[in-house]
Amino acid sequence: MAQCRNLALWYSTDAECGIPASIPPGVRLAYMQTEESDVPDGTDLVFRVKRLRATKPERVALRLVCPTERPDKAGGDVCDLWPLLGRGWAMSDAYEPVVRALTLRQPWASAAAVGLKTIEWRDWRTSYRGLLLLHAGRVTDDSEAAAAVRHALGPVEYPAGALVGVCRVARCLRYQGRWAWHLEDACELVKPIPWKGDRGLWAVPADAVRAALRAVGVVV
Repeated sequence: MAQCRNLALWYSTDAECGIPASIPPGVRLAYMQTEESDVPDGTDLVFRVKRLRATKPERVALRLVCPTERPDKAGGDVCDLWPLLGRGWAMSDAYEPVVRALTLRQPWASAAAVGLKTIEWRDWRTSYRGLLLLHAGRVTDDSEAAAAVRHALGPVEYPAGALVGVCRVARCLRYQGRWAWHLEDACELVKPIPWKGDRGLWAVPADAVRAALRAVGVVV
């Protein structure tokens, strides 16, 4: 779904009220479907709760169902593309959106937050593209490379166990046996948010970070 990569704002819609008049022309509508007949007219992309995934799309007259649905192997109530939406789409309030996060050691987390670090090297590939929260873990890197980064950043604080910035995952390319995550549009949070990290890509409820993201011009 390449059209999901450059998104702009969150709006709100529901089946009873239809599409709000405040949504600008040209903004596409995505909807979380909880009942077979509750999709508003004009919906471009539909996410279905797990219990509806066994229903053939033709029966409910859907224009486009999320292509990553897994009716028999779903591990949750939403499909893989649900967290990716966040900019340039209207979205239902039926389910709370989430923002993906990645944990890095300091000083690399702070370096990524200010745009000094633009590539994150990992041993695993990601197909995720879009908004990414940068989380600083409690373990620090004391290598010579890290020392050079600290020198470049100057006398700043290095929060630990906190969300420190936001960026966008633009590409993921393989190079010499490893995967290079290309990070763009980085922005440091005005105030770090204490948060427990996790392995891999993990989710943070959008409501928990909405105010902090709006403070730096990111709307979710």
